[in-house]
Amino acid sequence: MEWRRARDTGALHELAPRSRRRRSPEGIELDRARKKIERLEGKLASHRLALDIQGKASELLERLLAESAEEPRQQP
Repeated sequence: MEWRRARDTGALHELAPRSRRRRSPEGIELDRARKKIERLEGKLASHRLALDIQGKASELLERLLAESAEEPRQQP
Protein backbone atom coordinates (compact mmCIF):
# COMPACT_ATOMS: atom_id res chain seq x y z
CA MET A 1 0.00 0.00 0.00
CA GLU A 2 2.64 2.38 -1.12
CA TRP A 3 0.05 4.71 -2.64
CA ARG A 4 -1.45 5.23 0.81
CA ARG A 5 1.95 6.26 2.16
CA ALA A 6 2.38 8.60 -0.80
CA ARG A 7 -1.10 10.01 -0.21
CA ASP A 8 -0.45 10.49 3.45
CA THR A 9 2.82 12.31 2.78
CA GLY A 10 1.11 14.60 0.25
CA ALA A 11 2.65 13.20 -2.94
CA LEU A 12 -0.75 12.66 -4.56
CA HIS A 13 -1.98 16.12 -3.62
CA GLU A 14 -0.57 17.53 -6.85
CA LEU A 15 -2.57 15.02 -8.90
CA ALA A 16 -5.88 15.99 -7.33
CA PRO A 17 -8.13 18.38 -9.23
CA ARG A 18 -7.27 21.92 -8.35
CA SER A 19 -9.83 24.03 -6.66
CA ARG A 20 -10.79 27.22 -8.37
CA ARG A 21 -8.03 29.74 -7.99
CA ARG A 22 -8.81 33.18 -6.73
CA ARG A 23 -8.85 35.49 -9.70
CA SER A 24 -7.47 38.97 -9.74
CA PRO A 25 -9.79 41.94 -10.24
CA GLU A 26 -8.00 42.64 -13.51
CA GLY A 27 -8.68 39.11 -14.71
CA ILE A 28 -12.35 39.41 -13.80
CA GLU A 29 -12.61 42.75 -15.58
CA LEU A 30 -10.83 41.31 -18.62
CA ASP A 31 -13.34 38.44 -18.77
CA ARG A 32 -16.22 40.90 -18.53
CA ALA A 33 -14.74 43.01 -21.32
CA ARG A 34 -14.26 39.95 -23.54
CA LYS A 35 -17.87 38.86 -23.02
CA LYS A 36 -19.11 42.37 -23.75
CA ILE A 37 -17.03 42.56 -26.92
CA GLU A 38 -18.36 39.18 -28.03
CA ARG A 39 -21.94 40.28 -27.38
CA LEU A 40 -21.47 43.58 -29.19
CA GLU A 41 -19.80 41.89 -32.17
CA GLY A 42 -22.86 39.64 -32.44
CA LYS A 43 -25.16 42.66 -32.36
CA LEU A 44 -23.03 44.41 -34.97
CA ALA A 45 -23.22 41.38 -37.27
CA SER A 46 -27.01 41.27 -36.98
CA HIS A 47 -27.29 45.02 -37.64
CA ARG A 48 -25.07 44.69 -40.70
CA LEU A 49 -27.25 41.85 -41.97
CA ALA A 50 -30.39 43.96 -41.42
CA LEU A 51 -28.84 46.87 -43.33
CA ASP A 52 -27.87 44.56 -46.17
CA ILE A 53 -31.43 43.22 -46.36
CA GLN A 54 -32.86 46.75 -46.30
CA GLY A 55 -30.52 47.78 -49.11
CA LYS A 56 -31.57 44.82 -51.24
CA ALA A 57 -35.24 45.52 -50.57
CA SER A 58 -34.76 49.15 -51.54
CA GLU A 59 -32.97 48.14 -54.74
CA LEU A 60 -35.79 45.73 -55.61
CA LEU A 61 -38.42 48.40 -55.03
CA GLU A 62 -36.49 50.84 -57.25
CA ARG A 63 -36.36 48.26 -60.04
CA LEU A 64 -40.07 47.54 -59.74
CA LEU A 65 -40.86 51.24 -59.80
CA ALA A 66 -38.65 51.78 -62.86
CA GLU A 67 -40.26 48.83 -64.67
CA SER A 68 -43.76 50.06 -63.92
CA ALA A 69 -42.86 53.54 -65.19
CA GLU A 70 -41.53 52.10 -68.45
CA GLU A 71 -44.64 50.03 -69.22
CA PRO A 72 -47.14 51.89 -71.37
CA ARG A 73 -50.35 52.44 -69.53
CA GLN A 74 -53.42 50.97 -71.12
CA GLN A 75 -56.50 53.09 -71.09
CA PRO A 76 -59.89 51.32 -71.05
